[in-house]
Amino acid sequence: KMGIETLRLGEFEHNELMHGYQITFHKIPATPFKIGYLPRSLFPSKTVLEFLLDFGKKHRVVFFKIEPNVRKADFNNKTIRQFNNLTLSPHPLFPDWTIQLDLTLPEGELMKRMKSKTRYNVRLAQKKGVVVKEMSTDEGFKIFSNLYFETCKRQRYFGHTNRYHSLIWNSLKKETAHILIAFHQNVPLAAYE
Repeated sequence: KMGIETLRLGEFEHNELMHGYQITFHKIPATPFKIGYLPRSLFPSKTVLEFLLDFGKKHRVVFFKIEPNVRKADFNNKTIRQFNNLTLSPHPLFPDWTIQLDLTLPEGELMKRMKSKTRYNVRLAQKKGVVVKEMSTDEGFKIFSNLYFETCKRQRYFGHTNRYHSLIWNSLKKETAHILIAFHQNVPLAAYE
């Protein structure tokens, strides 16, 4: 639906799929070249890296940006240095850390596990009348979208297009996506999709 060229690779052992990779290709404007992007996967094996190098030469791929889903403590420059053609990107698209939050816990237990300053800020926001509502509706999406593009403009950030967000929302809204919006006196302040 997005019109992005995709390559799916599988690593097999004895006819059993061991690892899968999905690479997207993004055209560089006004050139015949493109960039390959491999997010949130295992770090590719030497065999896969060699395949990508060969594939890239044949298909005008200037470089591959690989952002593996690995713990920072387990992955460092030494891992990269063992491959001649790899360098650590100074500008990753994803944060280099992820927080896993068990939402099955009672609210009191979640609050207890937060830093005291976070608990203070939550209570202060509640005291000042900030209310968070789930609005996983088309109306909620419109509020999210308006806040997103206002933020992009204000911070001079070039985020995804409205078409992109609409496609994602319409594809995931029935079962997966949720939108949370923080309001103060019925004015939306922040939204999360």
